[in-house]
Amino acid sequence: MFKGSHISKDFARVYYVGGTGDILTFSKVDETWELEHNGWETVWSKTGSADGFIWPYFYHSQEGIVVFLLLIFVLIAVIVIGAALFMLISEYKNKGRK
Repeated sequence: MFKGSHISKDFARVYYVGGTGDILTFSKVDETWELEHNGWETVWSKTGSADGFIWPYFYHSQEGIVVFLLLIFVLIAVIVIGAALFMLISEYKNKGRK
């Protein structure tokens, strides 16, 4: 699965998620995309043998940031709803004691 990191008219740096996490750097030469010299960098692996650390990719993509913010919103909503329900239940129990 490819995830774009930086893409322009004649340059692309993409993050590839497979068995490892790799950053591939391409340049456009004569209308053909070519992998640059030393353009393949493994940044993480399941065995922990890679130098860089870009995992989970979730935090390094625009889509991931949106999902992350959505999860924060949902967490806040659950806390607010839980607090409101707690207050309603407490008020109901207090009315029953009067």
